[in-house]
Amino acid sequence: MNDPDAGIVLEWLRTVDHQHMTYTREQLASRTGLPDRTIRAAIQSLRGAGYPVWSDPGHAGYRMARDELEVEELAARFERTGKQHLMTASRLRTRHRQTMPLDKPEQPPLL
Repeated sequence: MNDPDAGIVLEWLRTVDHQHMTYTREQLASRTGLPDRTIRAAIQSLRGAGYPVWSDPGHAGYRMARDELEVEELAARFERTGKQHLMTASRLRTRHRQTMPLDKPEQPPLL
């Protein structure tokens, strides 16, 4: 991994007592000295690199997945949201084509 901020966040996530604790973004920011936006980017970077950073929907906080079952559940969650995003993208394009004909250039608003 080439992201030093993600490496810092990963080290903190590895210290979590998996039975009882998660770190919120605010806690991670306080412990690492990194801003919230950087923490969010680091979590995304870690997940993109294949690290199973767990978050429980409806509960604040992050930790590493405890076992294979949580890794599979996390992967399934990303697959579902990925499909939802693809469907949304398709609907956006369809609606745009229906409401904004491609043969007419859009006119800038008059001031």
